[in-house]
Amino acid sequence: MSIPTDEERSKLEDEMRKPLSGWMIKPVTSTDTAKLLSALQPEFDALQEEVNQTAIRELAGTGNHRPSLIRLMLSQLSSYPKAYWLASLAVFTMMTLMLSMSVPPYNGVADLFTMLTPAILIAGMLYSFRTWDKGMRLIESITPYPPALLLLCRFLIVIVLNLLLGLLASVYLAARMEQFPFMPFLLQWFSLLVLTGGLTAYLMMRRGIKTGIGAAIIVWFIWNMADFKGHSRPGYTMMIEQTVQYVSLAAGLTLLLLAYRKSLGIRIMK
Repeated sequence: MSIPTDEERSKLEDEMRKPLSGWMIKPVTSTDTAKLLSALQPEFDALQEEVNQTAIRELAGTGNHRPSLIRLMLSQLSSYPKAYWLASLAVFTMMTLMLSMSVPPYNGVADLFTMLTPAILIAGMLYSFRTWDKGMRLIESITPYPPALLLLCRFLIVIVLNLLLGLLASVYLAARMEQFPFMPFLLQWFSLLVLTGGLTAYLMMRRGIKTGIGAAIIVWFIWNMADFKGHSRPGYTMMIEQTVQYVSLAAGLTLLLLAYRKSLGIRIMK
């Protein structure tokens, strides 16, 4: 087969220009794409709603469809860099060493530890939310697990981490200091930590993360102010203090449970 010359190619183009002109269309613009997506959006919404309702029914069922909270928490461990774990350990280590070396009275150690541990927890929960970028939210929105549940798992990781580090610090202080009432000390900071974490998680599901963090800071401030004034108030007994701590601990655990149940039905986090 011979190679066509320029003249032959030009003649062929002239012959085909008219028949092909009816098939030529203008290039697709971003405006055309937006119009097409807008026209198809109702169908997308209906399909997404159907998928969401199916997932909610499965997750809220009583069979084996309910996700394992521990398994989900383990799957979220990789979302925290090694620097986060080292920073948390370093903060608790420095705080514990400072309290043990200064050797203040027991009440001073307990009050400072109770004031600092929830502050570290709030910072960790805020970090969990700030590092949960929009791209990850979009990906997680089409997974079998609600994004709210995955974020709650990250919050629970922070709570458990702070509880474990706080427990280790309490054991060290008890071994370092003489006449150290271990259980009252443990109950004092443990109850506020759980209450703060539970309140943040619950309000996060109801009103958003900013409301949850803000409420936790307010409770943390009121608790420490009331505790400081209570020690100098006549009639303030250890029994009253422990009653408040037990009620706070129960309230925190209840709020965490309610937050978990609420997270099963939330598909979009703000």
